[in-house]
Amino acid sequence: MARLATSTKRFLCLLLMTTLIFQPPLLLLPPYCGMEIHRKVYHPTFGRGKGAPGFSRRKYARKCCLDVYNYFKERNNDRIFESHTRMYIDEFEVLIKDLKYLRSNEKLSKVGIKLSFEDKILLVFFWIVKYLDYALISHIFSTTPAVVTSLLETILPLLVEHFVKFIPNAINSELTSKLSSKIVAIIDSTIHATKKPSKNQHLHYNENYKRHGMMTTLLLNFDHYISCFVTGGLGRMHDAAAAKHMNCFIKILKGRYALGDPGYEGVPYVVSGFKSNQLISNERIKFDRVSRSEQIAIEHVNNFIKSCRVLSKRHQFIHSRDKHIACVYSLWVV
Repeated sequence: MARLATSTKRFLCLLLMTTLIFQPPLLLLPPYCGMEIHRKVYHPTFGRGKGAPGFSRRKYARKCCLDVYNYFKERNNDRIFESHTRMYIDEFEVLIKDLKYLRSNEKLSKVGIKLSFEDKILLVFFWIVKYLDYALISHIFSTTPAVVTSLLETILPLLVEHFVKFIPNAINSELTSKLSSKIVAIIDSTIHATKKPSKNQHLHYNENYKRHGMMTTLLLNFDHYISCFVTGGLGRMHDAAAAKHMNCFIKILKGRYALGDPGYEGVPYVVSGFKSNQLISNERIKFDRVSRSEQIAIEHVNNFIKSCRVLSKRHQFIHSRDKHIACVYSLWVV
């Protein structure tokens, strides 16, 4: 009986007491026996258990939140910090200064009360770069998965509002391509893998990459800075088919051109490269060599994107599309 639940014990004791009362007179126990059982059943400590001799029950204590940011800062380990955030410690400090106006944000101050402001921002970038499970990231910051969920829902829109101001939507560079002075930008697309949607799966499946995903097209100037990008595209769309409808790129280029790979053949504002079977003359071979060397810059940007798990083409993003787009803004502009 010691291992049974308290409610079960009370039921059995009351059943025993009733049985004793209605038995034949010769089998009845002393009158005080039933009252003793009744008293024990309704005692507040009934069924609690005393545990092993010499040990007392531990009292529940809330976790003390670790100061993760200061942990990295005191050790001044840039290499490990950069591997988790894609920023060095001094770069993160500059970001914190830029975001100081969010310290007084009423909604943010009510979430994760025991976490410092620096750790709240750091938690978001930990999640973006490593795409950790909520249980694991809550263990790192000594909080709960519910707090992690609330922080991401609160901070991501605020980061988008902040970083969108740094997207110029213009070609702010005087450098041009070696091929022509009218080629002022480089264009490329990449896919971010997502889970298979519950409906319209064919619209999100990309035959080239053999996975469901969201497409992002990037326009880079020859100073290697992002001039503009379009994200949230369906994975089914081909690079050239999607680029033909990107009016923002046409507006930014103002009659000039962008350099792209052979996948952009047929796009009016893109000078596309040649496929291997089209290199049939010395002029084309020379053009191909120069165009490929100039496109290395945008390949470095794509490599940086793919190194972050939320935007990788190898790791499926299982959260909402709004969060996925917010991660694009939060990561690329940084």
